[in-house]
Amino acid sequence: MDSSLLGENDAPSMLSYVVTGSRFGIGFFIPFVVLTFMMAFVAQEITARLGAASKAGHAELIYQRFGRFWGNFATGAKRAWCSISRSRTLT
Repeated sequence: MDSSLLGENDAPSMLSYVVTGSRFGIGFFIPFVVLTFMMAFVAQEITARLGAASKAGHAELIYQRFGRFWGNFATGAKRAWCSISRSRTLT
């Protein structure tokens, strides 16, 4: 599993949930939080099952199926996202 996605509900995220809830009401807030948790779970589950079935990593499968450009793009995006997530948790 990707640790950057698991740590995405940190203090700044909770503050944005509170602001969203106060602005749009509880009727939007609760389903929104549930939906975002479900989407994160599904994305992680699909990636884990794909890796277990193919015995290859996510980036390796992108390189094989879509080529070097999209493989580099996906790897760069993931590295950027992880560094942003880590810098947000360190401050």
